[in-house]
Amino acid sequence: MAQVYFTPGPAELYPTVSQHIKTALDEHIGSISHRSAAFRKIYQHTDEQLRTLLNIPATHAILFTGSATEIWERMIQNCVEFESFHCINGSFSQNFTIRPMI
Repeated sequence: MAQVYFTPGPAELYPTVSQHIKTALDEHIGSISHRSAAFRKIYQHTDEQLRTLLNIPATHAILFTGSATEIWERMIQNCVEFESFHCINGSFSQNFTIRPMI
């Protein structure tokens, strides 16, 4: 199985990205309501494929967010009651500093 890396950009785009964007525009993917059956079908397919690719068990949720910063914010808001401890590595990760919430 090929190794998969999720790293912050900048990164080189996959060679067929322009065709995928064209297909999405032709099929009006950006105009589909997030409440529609069409969106639910796309979401279900994406969920199933990620679970297969990354061997994610059904007991774990897959969440889509806009940025790493949003993930950090959601993690703090929803998972930390008093304090947390994080091992970080690299200049991007050093931006993730915890300050006491008053």
